[in-house]
Amino acid sequence: NALVHTRKFTEEPPELEAILIELRDLDHGSQGAAELHHAAGKLLNDLRRYKEAMDHFKQGNHARGHKFDLEDYSRWVDAMIEIFTPELVASRAAYGNPSEVPVFVVGMPRSGTTLTEQICASHPDVHGAGELSKLRRI
Repeated sequence: NALVHTRKFTEEPPELEAILIELRDLDHGSQGAAELHHAAGKLLNDLRRYKEAMDHFKQGNHARGHKFDLEDYSRWVDAMIEIFTPELVASRAAYGNPSEVPVFVVGMPRSGTTLTEQICASHPDVHGAGELSKLRRI
């Protein structure tokens, strides 16, 4: 499972077929099945085969015993809506640092740097440059 997270797949790799064969033919126990389903889900998600990916994510979560509680989630969403009112957001519009100095999001693999960059880049004044291999020289 961890190896499929080392890159984004744009073409179907032979590993996907191997994972699907493993899932079909062998008994891996709940933890092994969960890992294989999540690996298949990640690969299929990269390939934009979202329905198949979601099926594997659900099966992986089921194998681990994870259950989604819609009522609990709805209460959480309602609480967030109550806290983060338009007035609260507007009152903090001037917060932040006006500096135009570049910001580099740096971290170890699988540490959340890509998500952090994507969140920052969703702002119209921010450009996400992706992974810059040349920075290793600095």
